[in-house]
Amino acid sequence: MLNESALPSKPDWVQRCSQYRDSYPWVGPEHADQPPFINSYKFMERLTPHFKPDQVIVTDMGTALLSGHQVISVGEGQRMMTSTGLGEMGFGLPGAIGASFARDRGEVMCLNCDGGMMMNLQELQTVAHHRLPIKLIIFNNDGYLMIKHTQTNLYNGKSVAVDKASGVSCPDFGKLATAFGFEAFQIRTWEDFDTVMPQVQAAEGPVICEVFMHPMQLFVPKLSLARRSDGSIVSPPLEDLSP
Repeated sequence: MLNESALPSKPDWVQRCSQYRDSYPWVGPEHADQPPFINSYKFMERLTPHFKPDQVIVTDMGTALLSGHQVISVGEGQRMMTSTGLGEMGFGLPGAIGASFARDRGEVMCLNCDGGMMMNLQELQTVAHHRLPIKLIIFNNDGYLMIKHTQTNLYNGKSVAVDKASGVSCPDFGKLATAFGFEAFQIRTWEDFDTVMPQVQAAEGPVICEVFMHPMQLFVPKLSLARRSDGSIVSPPLEDLSP
């Protein structure tokens, strides 16, 4: 029986893992702010200490998924959920609604993005109708950031339908919050963060809080697709992360 056997000691492996952890922190120099914008990875790092003991976090895709699941540290009694297998934009808001009902209309924090919000924007009325205490953190990066990077990497910088300049825009979420009867906040600087985040966590009803990030912020580390000279697209092996 496993519980009756002494597990072998692996000091060399433990030491190597510790070296990796020290050499490759979750948030490093590559995640520096690009003034006047704050970096989403650093935001997640600063957000974690503000979580409540029973915090439930639901994430959408893109920025919310990549930086959130890389950096956020979830403690005992807290939960973080997303749709990792399918990875579809638009999951965040209805996922948060489901989690809230599962908690008897309890509080849920939803990490979302401006593009992802547009997939199921109508569900804000579901939140309003049932007065669900969902705290929506919306990362505003002027459209569809992951698709911007894909088009930049594969199509020589040509873009279509990814931001205002290429034909797609998102609404003023502060005005939407007012229309649906939510409290509204904005975070543009770390001074804003220190003031606003306690207010967001103290709010009892639904909240929309926009976080403004660089429209072309990089996601690192990641697997970067590459285009061959013949036009074919290849994905590198898992260990070949960029940078």
